[in-house]
Amino acid sequence: MHNKSSFWGIVFPIVVAFPFVLPACSKIEPTEDYRPQNILVTLVIHGQVNSPRVATINPLPDFIPNNSIATANYIDLYFTDNDGKVIMHEHVDKQNNKAEYDRLTATAPINEQNESTVGLKFLNVPHEVRKLHVIVNAQGTPLQKDQNISQLPIQQLTPHHTQVVYIGEGNITPMGSSEPNTVGSDIPLQKIELKAYAVMNRFQIGPKFCSIVFQNDGMAKAYAELKREILTQHPNYNNQQLLTELKTTYKLDFRNGTPTTEWSRYFKVVDITSQLQGVFMNRFAKTYTPTNNKTSPLLEILSYRKHGNNEYNKSTGELLIAGDNDITAVASYFDATGKGFGAGAIENAPTASTNQANKVFAFNFFYQPITAYGAEGNAPKLHFFFRSGQPNNTKGEVVIPNEKAFLNVKGYVLDADDYTTDNHTNLDYADMQKGAKLLNIDFRKFNGGNGPILTSDDENVSGWGQPDIDISFVIKVTVVPWISVEHTPEFSED
Repeated sequence: MHNKSSFWGIVFPIVVAFPFVLPACSKIEPTEDYRPQNILVTLVIHGQVNSPRVATINPLPDFIPNNSIATANYIDLYFTDNDGKVIMHEHVDKQNNKAEYDRLTATAPINEQNESTVGLKFLNVPHEVRKLHVIVNAQGTPLQKDQNISQLPIQQLTPHHTQVVYIGEGNITPMGSSEPNTVGSDIPLQKIELKAYAVMNRFQIGPKFCSIVFQNDGMAKAYAELKREILTQHPNYNNQQLLTELKTTYKLDFRNGTPTTEWSRYFKVVDITSQLQGVFMNRFAKTYTPTNNKTSPLLEILSYRKHGNNEYNKSTGELLIAGDNDITAVASYFDATGKGFGAGAIENAPTASTNQANKVFAFNFFYQPITAYGAEGNAPKLHFFFRSGQPNNTKGEVVIPNEKAFLNVKGYVLDADDYTTDNHTNLDYADMQKGAKLLNIDFRKFNGGNGPILTSDDENVSGWGQPDIDISFVIKVTVVPWISVEHTPEFSED
């Protein structure tokens, strides 16, 4: 029998899925004759969250596949009375005591047949203990005996997967048996089976972007001449009628990423992924308070332009929100050259690979303050910054005007597996509130596999680079279990 201390031991599997709130404790009658109790505890952690490295694009984090195992390095257990006063605290460290950690996170349910092998057992637990509260990967100084569980430290949004927070609580349940203690009298055997739920979700973004340009200078002149000829034949045409004529009569059409032969005489699609320099997340909470399931107010920059502070530094990727709050470490990637992006595959990616195709931009975020994910919702925004003004002409790079250097995602809808239509439904808000959701954005699926269009020489095909963050587009998403969700941008202009 495992004896954790002079008075306790525990059995403990882990499952994470939903947010944890510390509710008022229900009253439970004390153990008969105020005897101590032996308690088996199991904890289940469900889901996994990884997040970006500090202000860098190379190397990017690996894609985490759907239904991946949770990451938990250490677990704090707080045994409390009905009023939340801490009677005992135990810290289980995976690195320093893996055998203990493995028993704690065993997945089998506790019963009288396996109680000697499943979970950790805490012996001679004081009779005042009525509840168990758990926090996985906790930050801050642990609570001490006689402190109240309401004093759990505020948790910070962090850049490492080993610091993603899970929380949960459970009541004592009788096992229907007792065990002898060291002096020969029987002690009731109890159990607590917990579920710990992630308080974060995670974006995973596979980058691919393009621009539409003329085949060459000659085709640019030929296109201008064609428009003049049409206007000579139809002098009363407005600009929209002219563009319609080009698409219908002259078949200059690039629909859903598929060009006609006539269109390809004039235009071509150029991959500009290598010109991407920075990616950042905007509009998110920086801290989370376990005891009331609340977050700090959402941080959001309202412009790329200076408003007293240089809120987004296009030279370094530094991101400043609300004055001097530098949140670069958790919300910004940057690379001066934009090199090494590759395809950024996020679908059917291997679980471990050094291949760039398995790399993604990844951002954790607390989901508690979010009330809607659509265009008018308050979910985090994603912004992509491209090198502008001075392209590398030896590589045939596209000239991106400074005012078109940002591509912005402001909302998310559920992917309908058809990226060429507007058919979609909204994300299931209740499902997203369970935590441990992977929101996958695979830009390879847009525009016939070319990715979103930043700039376009074809007036019939919009380029969606925008000068400021209030003009942006909505993305379609697929939500699946880590739990993962896939997003696809749907462009819209305010």
